[in-house]
Amino acid sequence: METNQGMLDTKRVEIWNIKLNLLTKEEIVSLLNNWLASGRKGLYFTPADANVIMMAQEDKNLRDAILASDITNVDSYLPAKYLKQAGYPIEERVATPDVMDMILENAVKMNQSVYFLGATDSTLEKLEGVVKEKYPNLKIAGMHNGYFSSEENKAIADEISVVHPDIVFVGMPTPKKEVFVLGCKNSINAGVLYCVGGAFDALAGVLPRPPKWLRFGPMEGVFRILRKPRVYWRRALQCFAFMSFASKWNKKHKLM
Repeated sequence: METNQGMLDTKRVEIWNIKLNLLTKEEIVSLLNNWLASGRKGLYFTPADANVIMMAQEDKNLRDAILASDITNVDSYLPAKYLKQAGYPIEERVATPDVMDMILENAVKMNQSVYFLGATDSTLEKLEGVVKEKYPNLKIAGMHNGYFSSEENKAIADEISVVHPDIVFVGMPTPKKEVFVLGCKNSINAGVLYCVGGAFDALAGVLPRPPKWLRFGPMEGVFRILRKPRVYWRRALQCFAFMSFASKWNKKHKLM
């Protein structure tokens, strides 16, 4: 059981029918280290951006999956902006590729092993090459693509348990990744399962992020939409839907 101080350290808030943890990248990594050092297994981290928040309003299973997570980082500009304007103690959005990169760097220092689950085999190969070049001493316990049916979930979880990694990055779409994690987190022999969505593509260079000077405010989202409109047009619509939804919610609950 977590202590009261431990619960406070997660900076949990409940809003928009879900829960969020208003943590910095550094705080997430610190919690990960503390929990792994205490021997905890099956920890579940997941991001929430405007798209996921809107999906969760209609999808009860996704909503319940977010509520069941140990950490939900605020992964896009608009939710972070609304929370900050409403007076919540959030510094900025916490982009999942940045958290993943920091966890990989930390894993080398702490001698933690990682497992990559998701994307295509070719993307995993590129990701492995990039990661090994940047972190040559990183312990990669294994990899598996994300193209398997729900009937294979247990078999995949069993394969991961054999190599018992400290951290499993789950790079699959929503809600497939959440279904997988919820189904195995209580039995899998792994420390942390972090649903990172498209972070594999970003870190592998398949869908490159903009230069660092363009990652402030909403510019990274705009960059993605302009660069790959067919891929991200639905996300753009969800962002507009979120602005309308959040404004109405904030007025109703007197947050702004």
